[in-house]
Amino acid sequence: MRKTLFGVALLAALAVPATALANPAPVVTADVKIKPSTKTKPGKFDFKVVNSAESKTTLSTIKLALPAGVKFDGTKLKSCKLSTLGSMGPSACAPGSKLGSGVAYAVLVGAGDAPNCVAIGGNSPACLTFDTKFFVGARNQLNVFLQQRGGSVQKAFAGKISANGRTLTIGIPSDLQSPAPNVYTALQQLSGSFSQSTKSGGKLHSFVTTSKCSGGKWAVKSTLTYAANPVAPPAPATATTVVACH
Repeated sequence: MRKTLFGVALLAALAVPATALANPAPVVTADVKIKPSTKTKPGKFDFKVVNSAESKTTLSTIKLALPAGVKFDGTKLKSCKLSTLGSMGPSACAPGSKLGSGVAYAVLVGAGDAPNCVAIGGNSPACLTFDTKFFVGARNQLNVFLQQRGGSVQKAFAGKISANGRTLTIGIPSDLQSPAPNVYTALQQLSGSFSQSTKSGGKLHSFVTTSKCSGGKWAVKSTLTYAANPVAPPAPATATTVVACH
C-alpha cells in the first residue's frame, strides 16, 4: 500500500507523542481584500488567516466578522449540498455554486519546533498542504472541501453564516483536529476567495454584497478558537484587518 504524505507524518507523530510542554501563546495575522459589488458586477472577498507555527495550537473554529455594509448571502444562487460534496467531491457540484479556492497548511503536533509552513510555502516533509475549495451550501451556509496535495486526505465540512450575513463561522471537524488517538494537528493557515452571482428578475444576486462604507474603511475581525491537544486550549486569539473602501 502506498504511504501518503499524511501517513508518513502521522507515523512520525505517533513515534513522538504530544506532550504537555508550554508553548508560546498563539498569534493570529490576517489579510483580507474586498472588491465591492455593483448592480452589474459581483463582489469578491479574499482572505488568509494565519495561526503562529510556534504556538502548535489545534484549531476548533475560525470566525470572520464582517463590517456593516458587507455581507455573505447565498439567496438565489446554485448550491452544492454538503452530503454531495462529501460523497462525490467538487466535480459533482454545479459550476454556479463554486465560490473560489485557496490553500491550507497544517502540521502534526510533536516535540521540537514546528516548521513555519506558511513562510516556506509548505516546502517541508513535516508540512501538510491542502487545496481548499468553497461552495455555496445554502442561503446561510458555505461548504468547504479540503484535499491533501500528494496524499489521500480529503474532507467536506460547513461554515455557518449568521448575524444577517455578517458572520462566517467555520468549525474544524474533530477528525481533522485529531486524526488518530493522542495525535493532534496544528492548522497554520486557511485561505480562500468568495465570488459568485446569478441574475433573477433582472437583478444581480451576489454572494458577496457591499453597500455603505463609513469613513473610507472596512474592518474585518478574524477570531480563532482552540481545542485541547492534549493540554488545555489557550484563550481565543484575534486579528483585525482594515480594508480601504470607496
